[in-house]
Amino acid sequence: MKKATGKVMVTASTSTHIKDFGRRTVGKPRGRSMQQKNERQNMLTPILAALGGNLHIGLAALGSAIGVGIIGMKAAEATGRNPGAAGAIRNQAIIFAALAEGVVFFAIFLAKG
Repeated sequence: MKKATGKVMVTASTSTHIKDFGRRTVGKPRGRSMQQKNERQNMLTPILAALGGNLHIGLAALGSAIGVGIIGMKAAEATGRNPGAAGAIRNQAIIFAALAEGVVFFAIFLAKG
């Protein structure tokens, strides 16, 4: 049965319980105080900023390494299918590998700048 005060009465088999929704309990606060949360956040902010600055360089290097690996794999596959075009395939593979490696230099430049 709902009332206008926001309380709901629930009847159990042996007793009646009243649950109050949307109100804070009186007593000791649970968990950490707001000041402790702010202190912890202030401690973590510089650490996360330093990690974030270096993290994007690592992710760019990882992506570049995967890209260069895929370029080499596909270049070898294409040369195996058409050995006559090996020179043109090799030239294109070198150009695209250099472009993939350039992403890492942009990431380093952005982190240090």
